Amino acid sequence: MKALYFYYIQSERADMKMEMYEYDLSVFDKDFVRRGWEECIKLGVKRDQHPKSKIMDAKRVNELLKEKSSLIEIAKPFMRELFSIVNNSGFSVTLTDGEGCLLDYVGDENIIEKSVNKQNFVLGSYWIPSCLGNTATYTSIVEKKPIQLVGNEHYLYDYQDWTCSSSPIIINEKLIGAINMKGFSQHTHLHTLGMVVAAAKAIENQLIIVEKNVQIKNNQRYQLAVSEFIDSGFISIDNKGFIKFLNKAASEILNINSENYIGKHIDNIYDQNSDMLNILKTGNGYEDKEYKKYDKRSKIIVHLMKTANPIFDDNGNTIGVIEKFQKIKTINKIIKNFVGNYGKFSFDDIITNDPAMNEAVRIAKKAACSDSKVIIYGESGTGKEMFVQSIHNASERSSESFIALNCSAIPNELIESELFGYEPGSFTGASRERHLGKFELANGGTLFLDEIGDMPLHMQVKVLRCIQTNQITRIGSSDLIDLDVRIICATNKNLLEECKNGNFREDLYYRLNVLSIYVPPLRKKKGDVKLLTNHFIKKMNNKIGKNIKSISIDALKLLESYNWPGNVRELENVIERAINLCDKNEINILDLPENIRIYNESVVMDNITNRANADLKEVELEILVNTLHNNNGNISKTAKALGISRNTIYDRIKKHNINVLKL
Repeated sequence: MKALYFYYIQSERADMKMEMYEYDLSVFDKDFVRRGWEECIKLGVKRDQHPKSKIMDAKRVNELLKEKSSLIEIAKPFMRELFSIVNNSGFSVTLTDGEGCLLDYVGDENIIEKSVNKQNFVLGSYWIPSCLGNTATYTSIVEKKPIQLVGNEHYLYDYQDWTCSSSPIIINEKLIGAINMKGFSQHTHLHTLGMVVAAAKAIENQLIIVEKNVQIKNNQRYQLAVSEFIDSGFISIDNKGFIKFLNKAASEILNINSENYIGKHIDNIYDQNSDMLNILKTGNGYEDKEYKKYDKRSKIIVHLMKTANPIFDDNGNTIGVIEKFQKIKTINKIIKNFVGNYGKFSFDDIITNDPAMNEAVRIAKKAACSDSKVIIYGESGTGKEMFVQSIHNASERSSESFIALNCSAIPNELIESELFGYEPGSFTGASRERHLGKFELANGGTLFLDEIGDMPLHMQVKVLRCIQTNQITRIGSSDLIDLDVRIICATNKNLLEECKNGNFREDLYYRLNVLSIYVPPLRKKKGDVKLLTNHFIKKMNNKIGKNIKSISIDALKLLESYNWPGNVRELENVIERAINLCDKNEINILDLPENIRIYNESVVMDNITNRANADLKEVELEILVNTLHNNNGNISKTAKALGISRNTIYDRIKKHNINVLKL
């Protein structure tokens, strides 16, 4: 037997819509009645006991009602609609959660009042067998199907005057509640259950709609949060070219208020025919396309890099376009940070007590306070780049990039592309991707041109023009790129002499030589050797993982008397070598390179000669004792250090009556 029942669902417009539902009543059996009674007997429920619901505490009731608020709000209109059909006939309609706890009800006042007094018929009461016997509500929850109990099918005598029709509410195979209609048994009709089933189905459908809407809204929130978090600008348009979306970054980059542009045509943002409109026509996107937009507010040109793609529907029709863009300056900064183009040294890293070096530091600190061009003079290895980086890091450009180019290390045919960059395929051997030059990478920051004296003459002309105009053009392009670059140069040559010899342009020299800094070689600041040596010992200990405490007096004297053609860089390498070779906690003469030991033999002899007025025996004794001490009494090592045979050492020990064991 089949019956048709009407039920009501709530549309997204919150109005009520009549639908038809078909339910096959022949599927019902009465085995559930037997199972319900057996459960009551098992629990020790007496048939003559008065039904009295178990009630949870008030705090938990409030929490539960808040937790189930969506179910309650959706079910409420359907419960009222059901009740309106049986109004004034002694019926009530109830809603419980999946455990049989009462969440909401509606019914004839006299029936409700009687139930409240006799059965604890209140929100938060449990309709469970131990309290109420085999109710239709609890049975439908257990059986997970519609249930109707009539008269003496109820276990408790007090319920045998009633008929109850209940249907579970199930979403995605999860039971979340039940709806029940209760009335006098003389009003029993299968249609009653049909109406309850229909209402339950309507509630399920509406819950699914609400859940999907919540998911859609949450997805929109996630998407919005992501778009607002990303520092790239995003614009989307529909198939007519009207703006559908602008994220926060787009507003900031374009210097506009997004609220004023949503719904307007894309031409209101881009002055010329938008590339996005061409995508609507062709269906072909673009990648890494440069675009310059004049900002009327700031009166500056915004240089952008854009990528855009079409948006297709399920049938492959173009329904819109989305474009991502960023300031080229920002992109370059990201690239710089990624590849590590920054200055690591500061003025605190310059170790010196030398007056000439202190004067160089003083001038360099002054240079850091301006954007003036600087030339740093000095031999290789004196630390010119340390000065350059220190100037950069102490300047207002410290947060921007530091880019270095060694002009002597780049082949003549490649130096132009390295400085100015190039477009894909602009010359034989060029990459298929755009290459940014050093000037462009340094935009906003500092460009260090090392060994500027070795730059070819034909490039000097182009660099001079770049400095004069503050603009460059990539190879293979005609577009001018505006620059804001601080230039600092370094050289080991006398540029004025190079100008006289025709190797360096005078006009470029006078452009660059605003501030001059001379970094003296190490041989002219012998007082720094000890200071630097101790500094490098600490540094190399950390690098190599050793714990060398010091350097011997004799070894230090050798270092201080050495000429240091490689300057500070050579001293650092010497100390690193010594720490690697040192077997004790003090660097001695034998840990130093042979070239330094050989160089200083003449120095030792000179010292002896200069002490002509001294007793030669005392001088010989002093040298021998010190060398033996530094070598812990080792005859072989002492002989090697002094450049004489072991037999000679033994003779001198005997001659001077030296006790080697006490050294």
